[in-house]
Amino acid sequence: MTNRPNTVETLRAKCVEEGECLLWQGRVSHHGVPMVRHAGQHTTVRRALWQLLGRRPLAARQIVSTTCGNLTCCHPDHLRVTTQADLLRRITQGGKAETLRVARMTAAARARAKINLATANAIRASDRPSAE
Repeated sequence: MTNRPNTVETLRAKCVEEGECLLWQGRVSHHGVPMVRHAGQHTTVRRALWQLLGRRPLAARQIVSTTCGNLTCCHPDHLRVTTQADLLRRITQGGKAETLRVARMTAAARARAKINLATANAIRASDRPSAE
């Protein structure tokens, strides 16, 4: 069985829209970064998209990050090239912007949850025995 080559459209089909972001629904690394097999190699979806969009070539040490800060976002307009050092510096600076970003991501994750907080609290308060 041969794999069909990735296109912007096939990668886009594996995303769902959430606000201004396109959130990857496929395989992710153990760090939660969207991954795909592209051109015979395992790589990040964002790097594959960058190449498919014909943007400037990337050096081996460069990574494709997002301007929105959402780890699973693959929106072409949110892609930007950075280095690991710059990315870590931005993350560790934290501050108010980082707190707001984390809050937005947490709210988005809660919106995708199978049950909401009220249902979870009702289950916890229930006298019904749990299945063991």
